[in-house]
Amino acid sequence: MQERQLEMLKSLLYSSTPRSTEALMAQWAVSERTIKYDLSQLRETLKEHGVKLLNKKGIGYYFSPDDKPKLIAAYSFSDLENTEEETRRDDCSFFFYK
Repeated sequence: MQERQLEMLKSLLYSSTPRSTEALMAQWAVSERTIKYDLSQLRETLKEHGVKLLNKKGIGYYFSPDDKPKLIAAYSFSDLENTEEETRRDDCSFFFYK
């Protein structure tokens, strides 16, 4: 999986609402064709984990809430997210200890 596809996976995974093709195109500054290719590659990869990338026409792409824990475990995103949370907490700590 390419780095952009992995980032796209994380973006879709942690989004609270479906992401449109246009939003994904803007986020990565690539063409619609590139986004569609990346999404098709993601779908193939996700089949291995029994996860489906869902799409509502005119709304966007998303994952079922039931599938999100499978993805977090499969790609160890929880470790990444915990590290990011600790970094955010450390960055803000100086406000509270002055």
